[in-house]
Amino acid sequence: MTSAQRILGGSRTTGRASPAAAPDSVKFAPADRFHRELRRRVAQYFQATGKRPRDCPRMYLKTALILGWFAASYVALVFFAETWPLALALAVSLGLAMAAIGFNIQHDGGHGAYSDRGWVNQLMARTLDLLGGSSYVWARKHNSIHHSYANITGRDEDINLGIVGRLSPHQQRLKFHRLQHFYLWALYGLLPVKWQLYDDFRDLAAGQLGEHRLARHGKRRSLHAMRQLKHNAEHDALHPRGRRIKQQDNPPRVE
Repeated sequence: MTSAQRILGGSRTTGRASPAAAPDSVKFAPADRFHRELRRRVAQYFQATGKRPRDCPRMYLKTALILGWFAASYVALVFFAETWPLALALAVSLGLAMAAIGFNIQHDGGHGAYSDRGWVNQLMARTLDLLGGSSYVWARKHNSIHHSYANITGRDEDINLGIVGRLSPHQQRLKFHRLQHFYLWALYGLLPVKWQLYDDFRDLAAGQLGEHRLARHGKRRSLHAMRQLKHNAEHDALHPRGRRIKQQDNPPRVE
């Protein structure tokens, strides 16, 4: 059991949920030798190879390819899909392209690791807004909270699935959790819907991320974030699919 787990309390064997820790009860030791050595070796690697840690040409090329893939999938799905099998294939392609943007572009930009130029990092981070999420909420939730309290129950909201799943030995264990390695894969595909239509709105309205306050940088920025989320939600729900999917026998005429 780690020092942070000892502070938070709880048992690995009983499966009972531990009470949430007080805000000031989580303490961390100074950077240890492993962390310092890891940073030293990473710096040594870039110095020895002459490679740049940021602004890599191959990264920009990958970004262009992924965004091109996303745009092509979206345009083809909305305007050119005329059969259900084609629409399904394009929907899968679009979903994979969106995941690629999140993991390969937005995440690095949000961490400030994409470029040495701040505006480039901001631009790449905001590709999340293109996908329907809020880069403003993500920066606070992921950078400040998740990486400060990674996998600590009651602090890291990324491991809080409610009763649906149990991702920590300090969370309540229910009988059906023994099957979560089967059913969570299917539910994970619905996560973006919940994220885009509920989670970010709730967090902005409440000004809270779990036990943590969501810092607000003025009413104008908060309203902008809310408007962006509203626009994304309306677009997802109401945007026309272009030409309708033709039925196999007697396709309806599109006016």
